[in-house]
Amino acid sequence: LCPDELIIRLTDDDNKWARAFAAESPACPSDILERLAKDLDWQVRGSVATNRNCPVEVLGTACADENADVRKAVAGNLNCPIGSLQKLAKDEDRTVRYNVASNPNCPLSALEVLANDEWSRICLVVARNSNCPVSLLQELAKEQGPSVREAVAGNPNCPASTLEVLAKDEDEEVR
Repeated sequence: LCPDELIIRLTDDDNKWARAFAAESPACPSDILERLAKDLDWQVRGSVATNRNCPVEVLGTACADENADVRKAVAGNLNCPIGSLQKLAKDEDRTVRYNVASNPNCPLSALEVLANDEWSRICLVVARNSNCPVSLLQELAKEQGPSVREAVAGNPNCPASTLEVLAKDEDEEVR
């Protein structure tokens, strides 16, 4: 069997790990990914969501999956639709929100929501996001702990005026 044929055969295997392996493969055809996205096992659905060739429609549906690990995989997929990222930015699971904030395609509206997250690690990732606008970086530089301020200082979008303030920060790690 050639590797592509093997991947297709694995998608029908009784073993969930075989199906999950196949679902992660870039060689897995989109129609099979659509089928595997409805698999009863969350690990298989999560593997579909991590596939860089996963159809956008499948990702859009998977963002409502009952399992947080599947939603987390959707949030981390670079092809995740903007509307799905916006929805996932308000997810009850903080690891899902973390992946949204980490996604380089995260839209401004989601970054604004996540900049006020109760979990400071999410604020840290927002401050590191290359899409984070100047206004949000300025806000994060004022209202967050030292690790977030340090991330603001390291963001290429950080304006000189904010860098000047951070250069005088009480915490030496920020300076």
